[in-house]
Amino acid sequence: MFPDRKINNNDVIKMWRRTWQQHEDEVNRYFAGKNNLLRVDIESAESKKQLITSLKHYGYQLTSDDLPYVGATPKKRKISDS
Repeated sequence: MFPDRKINNNDVIKMWRRTWQQHEDEVNRYFAGKNNLLRVDIESAESKKQLITSLKHYGYQLTSDDLPYVGATPKKRKISDS
């Protein structure tokens, strides 16, 4: 498409951040004034508890064992299990 243009890692990161921020802005606009948006921090055990509690109101029977890892990729799990 653009044969002379070279894209480096910083370009990709900047584009990803812009795209992510645009998505966040659109989500916030859509849910403004509504009470049905649930945000989950995948690196937080407390957020995981809130997710499980919130879903129970809708009939889901989840436990902490159903979502065993918080903020851990397979590689990080191996390190943390040792």
